[in-house]
Amino acid sequence: MVSRVSSLLAVAAFACTGTERVQVDTPNNLGIVSLDTHRFSEAGNEVFVLTGLSASDEERASVRITRGMVAFSSTERAPGSEIVAAAGRISSRAVTREIRELAFGSSLFRTPELIAFLSLPAVVKVLDTEASIAVTVVPTSDERGYSWIADNCDGADLNTSPTAHECCEDTNWSTHKVYDTTFFRADQSVSVRIAGYDSSGHRLHCAAQNGGACSGNACYWGPNGFARAIIIAPTDSYAHILDGVVNDYQNCEYSFDGYSYSSAFYDQTGSFPTGQGCPGGQDGAGEWDY
Repeated sequence: MVSRVSSLLAVAAFACTGTERVQVDTPNNLGIVSLDTHRFSEAGNEVFVLTGLSASDEERASVRITRGMVAFSSTERAPGSEIVAAAGRISSRAVTREIRELAFGSSLFRTPELIAFLSLPAVVKVLDTEASIAVTVVPTSDERGYSWIADNCDGADLNTSPTAHECCEDTNWSTHKVYDTTFFRADQSVSVRIAGYDSSGHRLHCAAQNGGACSGNACYWGPNGFARAIIIAPTDSYAHILDGVVNDYQNCEYSFDGYSYSSAFYDQTGSFPTGQGCPGGQDGAGEWDY
């Protein structure tokens, strides 16, 4: 379990740039009426913390974004971003090699409390304007309609290693467009990757987030047509990829618990080579691997 963001603020080895308070006008079950923002430098990394407070200034939820050298495992540190979201005793951590144009869906961490916090209009606005972080509401199964299904992954969308366990793709069967892939790795961490398309529905390869030209590791969409993977750290012994069903519509979901059981989705080994980059001076080779 990741430590609460508030405890991290007690670390003395950073230069704080002060706090700002923003009012929250949207009623919510978390009881959040205001937001505090903190921006500081810690061990050479840029850190931004957004904390949701009650009327009595009690911390109800928070999200901490760290850009710089972050831990991808107990033995690997690399340039990237770390996202730590917390609400009460619930806490989740995710990392990605993306730094410049960090974007994620409000449903990234799946738990209702975290989704509710990250979906608040004031939270979305502050993260966008103050931290250059785009939080979008990823279409849920009921918003996508009957044409969206959760299906086994196509090997062409995956790397030759490692194995993508219980790999699920959110796919529009009428257009054959893959929205994302969700699977877990050998260490039980879950990998989520978003696919990019232009206005004509063609997959974007080595392109900027808006589909325009880019150079090397400044590209958002990688050589395989996906953004850099977001890796969610496990919160229990076993990861599971699930066929989420809401109002008869399907989508890929994940969960962590203490029990091992079989899934509806297959383990897959892909055909796309690892270690690939995009044309340019610093090609970002390997940054789009998972």
